[in-house]
Amino acid sequence: MSIFLTIDSCDPERVVCSVRDRTGKKERTFAQVTGRGKRGMRSNLLLFVQRALQRTKKNVRDLDSISVVPGPGPFTSVRTGVVVANALAWALGVSVHGIKKKRGARFHPVMPVYGGEPNITASSK
Repeated sequence: MSIFLTIDSCDPERVVCSVRDRTGKKERTFAQVTGRGKRGMRSNLLLFVQRALQRTKKNVRDLDSISVVPGPGPFTSVRTGVVVANALAWALGVSVHGIKKKRGARFHPVMPVYGGEPNITASSK
């Protein structure tokens, strides 16, 4: 059994975070949180992740991997989801996967290619 988080922020008016379980080739969704609205919604992306985890009674440390839809979509929408997925995966030491989104089809994981480790700097405050 593998617990993973899926983030889809490609739609400018909707964000979807779900906690899923994969056993062999079978997948099931434990919880899904959908945020709707326009401006400022992406700033609440971590709140949506937290709510999805709370609904499953799981902790962020229970995640084995993180999946994110890398596009297509508006620049800021896509960037926010990808940055959150990359930062969470890096902080947790788990893998991150880009997933293709097709209408009526299941997710098909693909491996992203990075040029190096994330450059995360601490505030100077």
